[in-house]
Amino acid sequence: MLFPNMGLHYGFIAIQQYEYVEIGVRWKNFHKPGGYDSNDISMLNVFVMLIIDCFIYLILALYLDAVNPGKYGMPKDIFFPFKKLHSFFKKHNNVDIEEGAESFQVRDQEKSKLTKGIELIDLQKKYGKKTVVKKLNMGIYQDQITVLLGHNGAGKSTTMGMITGMIKKTAGKIIINGKEVQSRSDITESLGLCPQDSLFFPTLTVTEHLIFFAMLKGKSCQESKREIQDLLPKLHLSDKKNSLADKLSGGMKRKLCLGMAVIGGSKILILDEPSSGMDPESRREMWDLLHEWRNEKTILITTHFMEEADALGDWIAIMNDGELKCYGTPMYLKKQYETGSNLILLIKKNKDVKEAVKELEKVIKSMFNSAKCIGINGNEVRFFLPEGNYIKLFEFLESNKDKYGIENISFTCTTLEDVFLSPKVTAHEEDDEYVRSDLTSIARTKESAFYLTLKALIFKRYIFIFRKSIFYIIPTLVAFLFIGLCVYMGSQTQADDTLDSGPPLKISLSAYGKTTVYLNTIGGSDSDDIRKIYERLVSDQNSKLNIVSDVSQSILAEAKEYLPYYHQHMIVAAEIFTRESGGQKIIEAAALYNNFPIHSVPISFNLLSNTIAKYTLGDKYSISTTHHPLMGSKIKDNVTNNLNSVEIIILWQAVMPWGFLFFVGSFIYFPYVEMSTKFTQLQFMCGVKPAVYWLTTFATDFVIYLLVALVICLIFTLCWTPYRGIKKFGAFYLVLALYGTCAIPYCYLFARLKSFASGYSHFITIGSFTGIIFTMGVIALQELPEAGEAGNILNVIFSITCPQYGLIYWGLKFSLKVIENYNFDHRINAAYRHDDRRRHLDICSIDNEHRSPCCDGTGPACDAWRSYINSEIYYMLLCAVIYLLLNIILDSYLRKRFMNWVRNISTKHYNRIPNPPDTAEELADHSTLRVKKLKKFYSGKLVVKDVSLNLKKGQCLGILGVNGAGKTTTFKMLTREEVKDNGDIKINAYSVENDKFLKKLGYCPQDDALNYSLTGRDILKTIAMLRGIQDALIVDQFLDLFGLAKIADIKCEQYSGGNKRRLSFGVAVIGFPDFILLDEPTNGVDPLSRRKFWSLIKKIRDMKQNSFILTSHSMAECEAVCNDLKIMKAGTIKKEGPIAQLKNEVCGFNVMLKLKQGDYDKGGGPSKSQITTVTELKDFFQKKFPTGQIRDEHSGMIHYYIESKEKRWSQLFGLFEDLKQKSTLIEDYSISEASLEDVFLDVARHDDVAEEGNR
Repeated sequence: MLFPNMGLHYGFIAIQQYEYVEIGVRWKNFHKPGGYDSNDISMLNVFVMLIIDCFIYLILALYLDAVNPGKYGMPKDIFFPFKKLHSFFKKHNNVDIEEGAESFQVRDQEKSKLTKGIELIDLQKKYGKKTVVKKLNMGIYQDQITVLLGHNGAGKSTTMGMITGMIKKTAGKIIINGKEVQSRSDITESLGLCPQDSLFFPTLTVTEHLIFFAMLKGKSCQESKREIQDLLPKLHLSDKKNSLADKLSGGMKRKLCLGMAVIGGSKILILDEPSSGMDPESRREMWDLLHEWRNEKTILITTHFMEEADALGDWIAIMNDGELKCYGTPMYLKKQYETGSNLILLIKKNKDVKEAVKELEKVIKSMFNSAKCIGINGNEVRFFLPEGNYIKLFEFLESNKDKYGIENISFTCTTLEDVFLSPKVTAHEEDDEYVRSDLTSIARTKESAFYLTLKALIFKRYIFIFRKSIFYIIPTLVAFLFIGLCVYMGSQTQADDTLDSGPPLKISLSAYGKTTVYLNTIGGSDSDDIRKIYERLVSDQNSKLNIVSDVSQSILAEAKEYLPYYHQHMIVAAEIFTRESGGQKIIEAAALYNNFPIHSVPISFNLLSNTIAKYTLGDKYSISTTHHPLMGSKIKDNVTNNLNSVEIIILWQAVMPWGFLFFVGSFIYFPYVEMSTKFTQLQFMCGVKPAVYWLTTFATDFVIYLLVALVICLIFTLCWTPYRGIKKFGAFYLVLALYGTCAIPYCYLFARLKSFASGYSHFITIGSFTGIIFTMGVIALQELPEAGEAGNILNVIFSITCPQYGLIYWGLKFSLKVIENYNFDHRINAAYRHDDRRRHLDICSIDNEHRSPCCDGTGPACDAWRSYINSEIYYMLLCAVIYLLLNIILDSYLRKRFMNWVRNISTKHYNRIPNPPDTAEELADHSTLRVKKLKKFYSGKLVVKDVSLNLKKGQCLGILGVNGAGKTTTFKMLTREEVKDNGDIKINAYSVENDKFLKKLGYCPQDDALNYSLTGRDILKTIAMLRGIQDALIVDQFLDLFGLAKIADIKCEQYSGGNKRRLSFGVAVIGFPDFILLDEPTNGVDPLSRRKFWSLIKKIRDMKQNSFILTSHSMAECEAVCNDLKIMKAGTIKKEGPIAQLKNEVCGFNVMLKLKQGDYDKGGGPSKSQITTVTELKDFFQKKFPTGQIRDEHSGMIHYYIESKEKRWSQLFGLFEDLKQKSTLIEDYSISEASLEDVFLDVARHDDVAEEGNR
């Protein structure tokens, strides 16, 4: 009863017993057994055991959840229920705290004025012997935003996990709002968490999520709704308040996670990369929200966007290798870790860039000794400048523009990224090994031989099986278990001369508990003696005797009055009549019995027999009645045959199919993994045709299936006598092999569902249902003469379309024939052995219609009669062909084009415009990716409109846009994931419909398209072979190139996010395809790794002359690697051109003013004693720059944006240097030109105003 299903089973038995005696279960009788045996289980027994099971499993679930909470939770010690005992042992086994260097001490005077919302004291975390957070001491201040920075693996997320209670600390203290946190419950109501991954309930709406989390933090439903009304507009989610969370875009999901963190009055906000995946405009909106909430909460945030840290951070903390390396205000850190500024000069196209750089470098070094040229990107030259007098330099450059061919001058001051990348902070080497490696010796993509493609696919498939062997071993063992059960049950039904006997059962009325027996005796004194004997016998068997005048009427009256009593307590009765006839005593008796109890008849007869025996012979005589099982009975041959046939039908209908379903279903896992991660798409882009992919996958799976099927056939042959024989073995193996040919490609269809569990369960459910129901229906129709050929027609249809039907039907037909042949031979041999000629004739000559041709000897007729299968079974081969073709068609580009045409016709948006012909110049250029007038509709909405681009050899094109601008859709059309509705896409002379088009592309999608069960080496080796490279040395060179050599043989599911992006980038680049598409390649990558990505992209572009198309939300990334930019909005390109040219269109400067420390109120603004000075400063800016605006103001910092097309750098520096000398308010300042982000925001924001004006 420890298993709930057994409780259900016994409950049904108890209910059946109640219903059998026509009582029914009632509350007044549920504590009593429903049967006649007092040992039967009552419903009370069932209820008690189920309640006990409930508590047992509830406690077990709570315990397992506590000790193993999964990815998000703090595990408790396995002995935590025995807390006192555990504490006793803990006193004698204290944790050995590693002595480490003290955390960086804050040396900024502002800290003394602030209150700590969170304080970390000697916080430490160990995983085994590795210490990932080392004695961290840090204060996080109230009414401030603290930004925690660090490279991937620095310990940021671990620290945040310990603060939130998601990760158990090894040592140290965490104090929140003055109270030490001992458990997660101490901070539940005051803490809000926005995790790195967007976590939500897919079936709840935005509003329902917010209500749920607000109520978890102690708010009532009405209070939650009122708070949501204020919060939704701030999150810009009002239009999506009734949308399911699963339907939101990535950026909106992050906003929802932020809302769930802040709702409910959270005073502590822990935000782990909250803006990841957001476009710059959405990111700015989030910044505004955090600035608004800053004065009410303690906020700790992590990010990989340094501009975000600069914009948000009141305090910046940088971790490296588990230690706090530096901590202070942004301006303080920039001064403390001075890394200089960058001067960017755009050289005119008619000028020799190298000559100009030599001349300029001499001039600049004469003014700044440590200045140097740090990069040349096309016509753009970047110089490093230390701190100094920039006015003189800018005056010189501005007056000598024509002499040096300078088209534009740009300048950027020290940024937080410069601080982060400082060797003093992150202790890294400037030139990483993989950036220094030589690319000239690494081979390019070449045409892959067909055998190499097959080798790659087979290698990958069997490596996957080896890595995930548990997913195949367990279903195989389950299959063997069902097969063994089937063989065992079948062998037990094999014909035998006798049946095994069980122990005898002595029959007694006492087995039914305390019953009532009615008796009527008629006669003289003899009847009294007989009555006394009967009464004694009844009393000895724990029952009560009632003497009545009419037994039948008394029983009927009792039944009418209370039927349950009659059914349960009135088992037997008797009527005894004595009389004399001819001088002899005559005893006549009637044994009455209740026909519900099984043994009521022999009990009633036994009581009467004993009564008469004792009356006539004396008390020393008695008769006992014992029930013995049937023993030594010869079973007729025809009965044996029927019994075996029924058992075989049951085995093939109810037992055998399950083993094959569980086993074949395991083949869903591999294609599911590859399709769900879109790793198949990358393989198709390497030139693998869908037909080759699916046929290879099928062939490798079929080999495994055949081996398992061989073992199953051997089990049947060796363990079950009727199946022995080479012909039977061959026929059975053929049935199983044909089932495998159609079941394996059929199961691949279920790999396209959302989860492996869903596909696996649907495959088993549909297979079991269709197999059993269809088989029963066809066999029933075939046995009905009036059904005609309906049964045979359906047999053909189901054999072609339903693999499980083919297994059950043809397996059943085969097994029934095996039993028929076996029984026939058994009977014939027995007849010949006993020389029983008559029995032989009975077997062979039952009637002329069914006479066996084998009775007349062997021959063709006998062989045909004995045949185990017929030609109709080969229809299953057609089933295999159908499902293989279906899988191939589903992945074909032709199918996508057809479905796209159908959708467009249904939405009336299919108006294909002929593509413009290629010009002579385009036809002559064999190294160009050309996109003309590209269009795409979704649900009748135009999402990409007239997008055109032209990418030549050695170029890098950046595509920017807000979320939903059409960037990813454009990429999907380039990679054939989606079908274009209009326009033209060509590489050289190859159109996008041509398979050779894809071979020219490398692709790094936004989400890592990796088979996570393989290692980095396995994945790169597979892609290399698909691109015609089989030299293992080249794969090793690429592993070195991308810094993956040390982790090459570790499964990539264990890689950090940054290393997964490196591997995805390697998959795109390996073999150096002509055009490489990178969709947000550095999303989630720390700045140090991001810089290395940029260096590698530029090196590949320059040395191999590969072309890149890049999308990114990092403006710095686009500036670093791209030659040209296209900015998209609402599916169209709004701006395009070289970066410097675009920045010139939005001329302006960002000015950051650091004000000297004074008394500031809690809101962060200046105090009354300084308000006049600050007001004068703002008035000065308003007069000097009428179009300028304040972008941000907090904690003694003012961020001005100055729109100016005429101001020079020298004038600006002179103006602010003079202002600093005259003003007692300004402590420091920095000036930088309008960035690419300003250009982007200009398109994203101001273009909306223009569009509204045009309407």
